[in-house]
Amino acid sequence: MGAILQDGLKVQGGKDHAPNGAVFGKGIYVSPDLGLSVRFCMGDALVHVVFELRVRLGAWEEHEANGSRYWVVKNESDVLITALLARC
Repeated sequence: MGAILQDGLKVQGGKDHAPNGAVFGKGIYVSPDLGLSVRFCMGDALVHVVFELRVRLGAWEEHEANGSRYWVVKNESDVLITALLARC
């Protein structure tokens, strides 16, 4: 999480290959649905963190899978972290 806070969100996590897949192509995967984002908090950590973001209007491709909405943002400069939401 420290790298994200320091450098921002990166396409494919800043790596050659997406560590968690890229079913809708290269990009930063976000969702307007907080419930979907929370489901991606994995593990048995004491605190799970979700980033609240601003995405430049129209800078995403919208996809739907299993009743959930996913946005894929191709350009890192179109995403800004505005807050951290923590759940214990």
